[in-house]
Amino acid sequence: MSEKVKLPREVAEAIERFRNIGCDNASIIYTFASGEDKNNIDFANYAADNFDTLLQALVNGYEVEQTPEEIIKHLYDNMFSPNQDAYRNGMIDTLNALNIKIKGVND
Repeated sequence: MSEKVKLPREVAEAIERFRNIGCDNASIIYTFASGEDKNNIDFANYAADNFDTLLQALVNGYEVEQTPEEIIKHLYDNMFSPNQDAYRNGMIDTLNALNIKIKGVND
């Protein structure tokens, strides 16, 4: 069995919107190829540059790529170590130094 691919959240959400209105894989590809759906620019742009990956995602399934912010939030929330507070404070200090705000971490 082939592995699932990782897709940007916007692309995965577009696929789910297509699925929710009853589109199968062929309909999704036709909609993209024909340019009929002008509302899914992220999907169309991704498909134009990553067509084989999109096909693989439709056939084998996909996972949603986490954004850097989601990765940091997950690490922050699931940090279990004797130095947990020191690590968390270090993450917060680094984010603040870079002027990056992540809800639930330093915002």
